[in-house]
Amino acid sequence: INGRIQQRYDLSDYGGAVYNMAQDDAGNLWMCQSGSPGLTCLQPDGTIRHFGEESGLNSEAVEAVYFDPVRRYLYAGGVGEDKSLFRYNPAIEIFENISPVFGLDRSLTFRVLDLAGDENGRLVLGTTLGLFEYKNGQVSPLGGEDTRGVAVLAVETAPDGRVWFASAEGANMLQDGAVYSFTDINGLPAKTIGYRGIARDDEEHIWI
Repeated sequence: INGRIQQRYDLSDYGGAVYNMAQDDAGNLWMCQSGSPGLTCLQPDGTIRHFGEESGLNSEAVEAVYFDPVRRYLYAGGVGEDKSLFRYNPAIEIFENISPVFGLDRSLTFRVLDLAGDENGRLVLGTTLGLFEYKNGQVSPLGGEDTRGVAVLAVETAPDGRVWFASAEGANMLQDGAVYSFTDINGLPAKTIGYRGIARDDEEHIWI
């Protein structure tokens, strides 16, 4: 605050670089760390906990985490179709596997790289094999041929239904079934979009 660090936390016992975070309504800060097969949780009192296989997160890696403020669910994305999506049950402090059936080629590596939601309670998954929407236990692809098999590195939603996502092509916007790409021609260098590199603020600005 005002240029001063308020508190430091050493997370080296739980993994490496912190590359994705979400805060729930209890004030817990959930973090994905490189080399960690689970999630690191920093509680409001400063206590650090790790949630892994013993807590239901039985995926070789957890690369995405998102808190839905509407339904008050915390989601985590994993590796493999049968371990792709988990939802935290705070009453028993366990992550429950709610992975849907994607119907993908199981010989291909499938990872959930980012998660985003909106005020309508929908959940959008950015994966190594495309863009998907999860609703009522079912999953459906978004973007048609423009996103099929495309690695989606970052994803963000807007209240009007638009979905912003980053890929090797740069920043993209999905609107009414059509994908629009923004690159250096639009003033945005195509290779500058990093993992988890798109966010929306309260004034509906998109930050990249």
